[in-house]
Amino acid sequence: MSRTIGMAISVMQGILLIGIAGIAAAQAPQKSAESKAPAGQEQPALRPIPPEMSRHFQAIYPKLQPSAKAWIDQQARIGAYRPALDVAELNAAVRKRFDPTNKNLSDMDIDALVAMVMFETAQNDETNLQNMMNQMQAVNSQKQEIRELMDDIKRDEAQNAKQNQRALCASALCKSLPTRFATLHAAAGKLPHPVILPSPQPLSYGDLARIEAGLQNGFNSMNDMSQDLQMRIQTLMQQRTQTLDAMSNIMKKIDDTSIAILANMK
Repeated sequence: MSRTIGMAISVMQGILLIGIAGIAAAQAPQKSAESKAPAGQEQPALRPIPPEMSRHFQAIYPKLQPSAKAWIDQQARIGAYRPALDVAELNAAVRKRFDPTNKNLSDMDIDALVAMVMFETAQNDETNLQNMMNQMQAVNSQKQEIRELMDDIKRDEAQNAKQNQRALCASALCKSLPTRFATLHAAAGKLPHPVILPSPQPLSYGDLARIEAGLQNGFNSMNDMSQDLQMRIQTLMQQRTQTLDAMSNIMKKIDDTSIAILANMK
């Protein structure tokens, strides 16, 4: 195992000699393409993993034994449930798993393995963030549809205020409600927590006020849902940024050590 890891680390050390300038440039916040969202709702920019980090991981990961890969993947999944990254804890876990006697692997080897766990964690976080952003966009779209329907109902109520409230509603809006509610329910099924909206049939003019109240309750529930998603997205983005920063610092440390070793060669 140690021989395989050592060969992998040697590959990483060679690749790291490309310098840290590219990593530093990649560390700067970047704007990524953002999906269109309803007015007033902007998708947060997802900081990309610097390409240099991706190349390092892809050069080493395939050279590891299956058991080592499985352990790295497991640690990355565990990282998704940690409130914050603990570099010291991760370093200790790597040493316990790969070098229990503290004799075979150098500090640079340990750092490289820690960086690989961080990279895998950052990738998992990116997938989870993208899923949550898609959910946020779906919730916001649903809220916009409900808001427009409530506005249409208000206008229809005003236009038919003199109608007998017990009479069947024959307006164009009432005739369109079954189709519009079917569309809303189909979209709601894709939300994290589906919201069922009231749609009594047949409709009287007096039912419009009750439908509007039900829509408002559904809107409030989805508003709570979007706020919860927003908080989760912000928390995970902060954790992912912390992981990327820590990984970049470790790679810079490895790179500086490699350059110092080469400089001392005669």
